[in-house]
Amino acid sequence: MTRSRRRAVALPLLIVALAAGLPASWFIWTLAKGHGDFAGGHVDTREFATLQSYFQRRDDGLCDRIFVTAKATWLVGVVDSPDSSMDLGGSTDLAELIRGHDGDNGGAAYGVFGAATGARAKYGYISRLNDNGQFDLVARLNSSACMAAGGPDGRRVYVLSGMERPDNAYDNDGPASRQDAVFATADHGESWQWQREGFMVPSSITAWGVRPYRDAYDTVWAWARLPRTQVTNGKPIVDGDGSGLYYSTDEGRSTTEVVQTSPLVASRQELEALKPAGMKLNGEAVVGEVTPHVMRLGVDRAAVWVSQQIGYSDPTDTSPYNAGALHLLRYAKLSRSGDEWRMGDVEQNKDMEIQAMGQGPDGRVRAVVRMAGETGSHIARIDPASLEINTAAKLPGAFAPLTSSEYVRGFWVGKHSMVVNVGSSYRVPTWINVGEWLSGDEAHISGNAVFYSVDDGRSWDRLAIPGYQGVLGFDAATDRLFWHKGGSYEDKSIQVDRLAED
Repeated sequence: MTRSRRRAVALPLLIVALAAGLPASWFIWTLAKGHGDFAGGHVDTREFATLQSYFQRRDDGLCDRIFVTAKATWLVGVVDSPDSSMDLGGSTDLAELIRGHDGDNGGAAYGVFGAATGARAKYGYISRLNDNGQFDLVARLNSSACMAAGGPDGRRVYVLSGMERPDNAYDNDGPASRQDAVFATADHGESWQWQREGFMVPSSITAWGVRPYRDAYDTVWAWARLPRTQVTNGKPIVDGDGSGLYYSTDEGRSTTEVVQTSPLVASRQELEALKPAGMKLNGEAVVGEVTPHVMRLGVDRAAVWVSQQIGYSDPTDTSPYNAGALHLLRYAKLSRSGDEWRMGDVEQNKDMEIQAMGQGPDGRVRAVVRMAGETGSHIARIDPASLEINTAAKLPGAFAPLTSSEYVRGFWVGKHSMVVNVGSSYRVPTWINVGEWLSGDEAHISGNAVFYSVDDGRSWDRLAIPGYQGVLGFDAATDRLFWHKGGSYEDKSIQVDRLAED
């Protein structure tokens, strides 16, 4: 064969090889960047602050680590063991405020799961940003911790701990005596007080378990864990007419429960009636996963949404994976009469689940929703008058543009931006999963990603931030996202991206 003929044959073969190899390379790259958390870019990024110790920003996944008020910026760190090299001078040991109170021991830590479980103790550090861009340690405690604002002026803040109260605090029957210790400061952490009344007590005995929502009218709302049911002989018994939603107008010291007009959580029997024919509901949970939300929509208007999700499977199928999931959403308007909030009729959508919800400084409400039969999620706009949910663009996942199943780790709505921290699971195709050929076992790859949008969710860009616990917090008023580089104990800095300008 002549050289020219060999060259003529080799060229088409090279083109075919490239055509076959490029899609494979693109596929592998898409999986790798989705699993490895190294894709994306940044927007107006800079170093925001420095730390004395890496431990000041350690995250246990309970709540945002950076907490911004009108007066100060706070940082909460939680670790499994204390940092002996840290300079504790000038910081308050919050356990001392209750330890030995009236001669009784207090301040023991429940940790994340409670002392009875034998979980390791936790140690918390509370820091405040100074004028030189460094977080100063102002308080420490023997437990996990989250923070809450005490008012719109930002002067008073709370530390919601997991530390036990002194023994004598259990002598009375008041529910506050059973909640873990709550601490408050009104002078930027110079002095602290133990708030014996607790904070939104009926919503959680574990103080850091309270998830407060402070509306623009200075009312604090918090949900108790749902469903509020007991199981007797396999049948759920609803505990009274309470909705599990509490509100307070005195900084969480006293609360009132919203009375539900009909159940916000569907019973097992109701869910059985909604499942596809021939399928069985799965899971030990009687009514599946329940996720509640509340939003203030005006001076005398608010609304609640309660989502349920429960998997189902074909009883003749031996696969460990669900054949699908049942989604149910119940919602209702709330109206204020004097100092009392009353619930309207409860409505239902049996094909939708709200995974996350956020409210911008201008009051607009956005949500991440999943529709029945879909693995992906959508951004939705909620009409404040009708409560109609209008889905917009599909939310991207870590493996985009490949289709994956998403769950939301965090969702924030700012003045001009939205941010979502998602975890994704991609099912490996059968044609490259030899194990599925041989045994029928599916293979999945997990990944994490952080996306932002500045056009109300119509388009999204990925940020180069470690998606699992890289995000530390978000300041909605200034569209600033706080994050850290992750991984290294030597990195004592916090970064910030300014996602939008006024």
